[in-house]
Amino acid sequence: MDREQIATQVIARIAKMQKTSPDKISVDSTFEELGVDSLNGLELLWELEEELEIVIPDDDAREIAKVSDVIAVVEPLLAKKS
Repeated sequence: MDREQIATQVIARIAKMQKTSPDKISVDSTFEELGVDSLNGLELLWELEEELEIVIPDDDAREIAKVSDVIAVVEPLLAKKS
């Protein structure tokens, strides 16, 4: 899965969670701008872990504050899995 596919998947998950259009979300969007609180953020990460069969380290999860952060954490985990 390449970076663009990961971005599309992350954005789609956030859009569904926040009941908004994926078109209103970019990789530069912050969780604050999107109304994603800490509980929503954890839920997003859990769903991605389950769906992609990866484990996001807690230290990395704490640093996530925007869509691009999620992509930056998920991409190398998927690369290791391949």
